[in-house]
Order: sequence, then structure tokens, then C-alpha cells
Amino acid sequence: NPRPRRFSSPEMSASHDVERYRQGYPGLQDNPEADRNLMFYQGKIKSEPMGDLIDNIHKEWHGDYKRLEIHHGYIQWLFPIREMGMNWDSQPLQKFEANKIKASPELMERFIRSYRLMLDFYGMVLENESTGKIKRGSNYRDRYDNLENRAHNWLRITRILKCMGELGLEHYKIKFIRHVLREFWENELRQCFQSLKNYWIPVIKSKDEREKIYAYFEELRARNEEKGETKGKKENGQQSGKEQSGKEQSGKEQSGKEHQHSDDANAQKSTSEKQQEADRSQEQSSSESAPEKQTG
Repeated sequence: NPRPRRFSSPEMSASHDVERYRQGYPGLQDNPEADRNLMFYQGKIKSEPMGDLIDNIHKEWHGDYKRLEIHHGYIQWLFPIREMGMNWDSQPLQKFEANKIKASPELMERFIRSYRLMLDFYGMVLENESTGKIKRGSNYRDRYDNLENRAHNWLRITRILKCMGELGLEHYKIKFIRHVLREFWENELRQCFQSLKNYWIPVIKSKDEREKIYAYFEELRARNEEKGETKGKKENGQQSGKEQSGKEQSGKEQSGKEHQHSDDANAQKSTSEKQQEADRSQEQSSSESAPEKQTG
């Protein structure tokens, strides 16, 4: 597992595609005839290859973790971005498509359901749809293990975060990243650290918001270190208490032994005195009876 560390600088080294993303893909032109992402979200066409209509995916694929893990052709449709992915049956998102999806409450609701589908797959739950706050799901233990050991899911998350930005859900990105940071300091999702550092945080478009995330990371670090120090002091105190209690118990046992020894000695002394008195009594009795015998 990667060791907890400080970010080396306020601006982490982002890959070239992250830089282009933040800059809005300079020079990239829309193709007005490329509208398959829009049609998919409108429920008019199926995802390809071997896919389905979006409402069917939301309903029938939810919780089907094996299919969501091994099927590699749906993520580009649910979360289209302006770059070409590994699925040649999909197409890059066009600006006009993004604008039309953002303008439609129905289509944005479908996008939220797509997000919920993947959050559940990753062991998380969208707690507040307005703010984007998320929390652990009841299935988090098994799903976190899968996320940590299936690196292609880290690439999927980068795509999801980029897509959020294209659809005006920048605040959703921030809540997701803050959740992962909290889990990191709970010793969860440690294997995702490099993606978190080099891709997920850098795709936040606002420099100020990125700075806040770095500050939040350091805040969590300080809390964790303080918690560790408090725990250490508590454990040391408990150990010291045990040692002191042990010493007191040992002292009591020694005192008990000395007291018992004294009692035994006194008992022996008392027995000896009684024996001496008995002997004297015997002698006295002998001396008194002897003359009587002689006299008789």
C-alpha cells in the first residue's frame, strides 16, 4: 500500500489529457452530425456493443457486479467525454450534446441514475442529490476490495469525473474526491492513491477548489496523526496502569505472606508457651502427689 504522504506541490503533475480537459480542449471542433450520445440518453438507441437502452441498463444491470466488471462497452455511453475511448462503437461527446442534456431535467435525471449505478458498483451511495454528498454503501467491504484490485475501474472513475464537469456537475466531483480522501485516512482505497493524486484531483477545473482539496487532505492528515498520538498515550496509560496494578498486587501478596508468617510464628510461640505451662503443671502435680504417696 502506498504510504500516506504530503502532496509535493499545490499543483500535482497532471497528464496531458487532463491539462487539455481543464482548458476545454483548445481547437477541438464539434461535429453537428455526431449525436449518438444525445440519442442514447433520449432512449432512442442502444449502447454498443452488446448493450441496451439506457433505462434497461439502469433497471436490469444495477447490482449485476459481474457484468458491470467484465463488460467494457457501456461506460463510454453512460459517461461520454470529448475524447475517444477504447470503444470504437461509441463517439466522443459533442458540446451541443452536452448542452442539450444539461438543459433537460429528464436527461439529467437519467445521468444521476447512471451515477448511482456506478456508485453502487463501487460500494458507495449518493446521500444527497443536490449537493452530491456520498457515503459508504452497505456493500462497501466487498466492493472496495474489487475497486482496489481492478485498476481499469480507476480509469472509469476518471471518465465519470470528466463527464460530470461537461454536464455542469463540478460539485459532484468535489464530493466524490472528499469521500475518497476520508476513506484513504481510514485505511481504505489505498491502492487508488496514484489515480487520486494524478488524475481525479487534477480534473477539478477550478484552481481554488483544487487548493481546498489539498488543504482538506492535510486537515485529514493532522486529524489522523492526532488520533494516533491520543491512541498511543491511552495505550501507554493502560499499560502503565496494568504495571502499577501488578506491583500493588505483588505487594499485597508479599504482605500477606509476611502476615501469614507472623501468624504462624505467633501460633508456634503460643503452642510452645502452652506446652511449657503444661510441663510445669505436670511437675507441680507430681511434686504435690508424691508426698501424699510417701505419707500413705
